[in-house]
Formats: sequence, C-alpha cells, structure tokens
Amino acid sequence: MAGYDSHYYDAYPAIKGLLARGDNVSDIAAHLSVEPGYVAAIADETIRIRDVNALDMTNYPALPCSRHSDVSSALDRLNAALRALDADDASETARHLVALRGILESYQMYWKR
Repeated sequence: MAGYDSHYYDAYPAIKGLLARGDNVSDIAAHLSVEPGYVAAIADETIRIRDVNALDMTNYPALPCSRHSDVSSALDRLNAALRALDADDASETARHLVALRGILESYQMYWKR
C-alpha cells in the first residue's frame, strides 16, 4: 500500500462492498473521500489487499451522492408536487415541496464537506 495513507487502507473493505453492490466509482470515492482512481484500481483489481474481505453493504443506505437515488427521489417529489398543484391541493403541494427542499439541501450539504 505504498503511497496511500491509512484512510485508504481502512476504506478498502467498504469500497469492495460498495463495488459489489453496484455503486458508481465516483460516488464511492466522493462518499469515502478517496481518489476515484483508487476506487477504479480496486474495481479492476489493479490494487488488491490480501486477507481483507469486502464488507457486506447490502443493507447500507444509498450513498448521498448516488445519482440514481438523489435524482429519482427529487423527481418523484417534484412530480407529486405538480400533481397536487394540478389538483389545486395547496397543502399537499407544500408538503411535497418541503420534502423536495430537504432532499436538495441534503445533497448540497454533502457536496460542501
């Protein structure tokens, strides 16, 4: 592991688990604060640490920066707000817009760190 600090070594089992789960290299790198090249090297097995197994990440929540989870949930909320607006239901529209704001704020906070 020459050239990588202990954070990279410590992140290895989670990276392996997230790759096995199907998460994107760039999302994993952003979430774990490591270089995308390091994650890509683990994905293609250029970097392999013997006797260190992947963590089971199947029950780990979607990564905050996951394009699919963030975009689809935000779009779902926006569409629900638009349907409520079309139905002239102000309280339901407001409820969905507040939830959408929460999704977008959490995404923004993730990228500020």
